Amino acid sequence: MLELRIYTLVSTPAMSTYTNEFWPRHAESLLAFGIVVRGVWADVGTDARRVLAIVEYPPDEDPGEVADRYRRSPAFASDHAHFDASLIASTETRRVDSVLDRPAQRAGRYSR
Repeated sequence: MLELRIYTLVSTPAMSTYTNEFWPRHAESLLAFGIVVRGVWADVGTDARRVLAIVEYPPDEDPGEVADRYRRSPAFASDHAHFDASLIASTETRRVDSVLDRPAQRAGRYSR
C-alpha cells in the first residue's frame, strides 16, 4: 500500500529543517517497521512550503496499525525530539496506486 503524504510547513526555514534534518533520520527509522520511503519532494511551483512524500507499507498489513506501532515506539520519539511539530501547519494523507510505473521507459527519454 502506498501513501502520498503532504506536509505544509509554517515557514521556509522550517521547511529547510524538515527536509534536510528530519526526513533523512525519519526515513531510516521507518525501515525498522517495514515502512519504505519511496521519495520526498519539495513543492517548488508555489510558495506554500509543501513537502510531499510517498511511503510504502508492508504488504498484507494494515497501514494504520503499522503507523500506530511506529508512533508508540522509541524511534518515533527520537525522530521527533529535535523537530518542533508545531512547525507543520497541516498534513494530508492519501492512499494511492500506481497506474504507470515504468522506470526503464522514463529513463530512456533522456538517453537519446
